[in-house]
Amino acid sequence: MGKVKSPFLYPSAENYGQLTTCVSGCHINPEIAAALEAIEVARNRFDYADSPELIDAAIYELTAAELRLRAVIRMTQAGRVSL
Repeated sequence: MGKVKSPFLYPSAENYGQLTTCVSGCHINPEIAAALEAIEVARNRFDYADSPELIDAAIYELTAAELRLRAVIRMTQAGRVSL
């Protein structure tokens, strides 16, 4: 069974040069949208990893993506990344 994308958690990130619009119509900073997409990709890799090495790699990738999202959120809150 495949993963179901929530329109509230995973924005559509087709144009990173402008504000991104998610399925529910909200506007999301393109840096945050890219970070969310990276988390989704890493989760999918973890879900479908079939060897210990791939599981380890997916864990590292997911951890890095989550840290990137936290950093972008902090930078946005501090005004270093514009909305």
